[in-house]
Amino acid sequence: MLEIAGLQYGYHGTPVLKGIDLNVAAGEVVSIVGPNGAGKSTLLKCVNRILRPTAGTVSLEGRAASAYARRELARTISYVPQQTGPTPLLSVIDMVGLGRAPHRGQAPAAHDRAIVMDAIEAVGLVPLAFRLFAELSGGERQRVLIARALAQEGRLMLLDEPTNALDLRHQLDAMILVRRIVRERGTSALIAIHDLGLASRFSDRLVLLSAGRVYADGEWTSVLSPAHLEGVYGVTAEVGTANGLPYVIPKRQTP
Repeated sequence: MLEIAGLQYGYHGTPVLKGIDLNVAAGEVVSIVGPNGAGKSTLLKCVNRILRPTAGTVSLEGRAASAYARRELARTISYVPQQTGPTPLLSVIDMVGLGRAPHRGQAPAAHDRAIVMDAIEAVGLVPLAFRLFAELSGGERQRVLIARALAQEGRLMLLDEPTNALDLRHQLDAMILVRRIVRERGTSALIAIHDLGLASRFSDRLVLLSAGRVYADGEWTSVLSPAHLEGVYGVTAEVGTANGLPYVIPKRQTP
């Protein structure tokens, strides 16, 4: 689905991504983890052509992402950004409806409305459907953005901190939903996330970034080793499973 080779990017002459190689297969959930400033969000923005890489290539389904027209790219990639920028004066249903913009003209309006309402129901926002987006809490807004991405129906979902501002129940709901959508639709998901426990539980693979490079890539048990966590995060940590669920507990900083 996605192939990234030698990807580089920098801000104002400062390198952020320093040669990223990464593949995501169809039907796979891959989470990008790493400390602040490692390049997780920048990587997603380069895949989605919000940022233009300074070197390297991004391919979608065997075709260069740069060859996609913007509308075609928006039908291929669904994107959940971190909450930044001004708050639109739109209702929840209209915000989620923006996800159908790349598809308009290809299907009847009734079909689009059905998809929008299904997405709103999937994230538990039916009671808020006609509330203004600006009136919602941070967690509720995040769920709206996830619903908008579902309505967009991209074959690749890019999610930048999708559990940000969500309470424990809705963090779990969001990750279960992404996992289910990928399984049922045969799509793929690339997630930038800080929560190592959630990432480990719901991802097929983890990619650990450090200072703009891939430090480790594989199953969580190998990527989140105590040695890797100390090398990247500068902490000693206890890593294990309890009742079959993975956990990572930081214990102390290392010199």
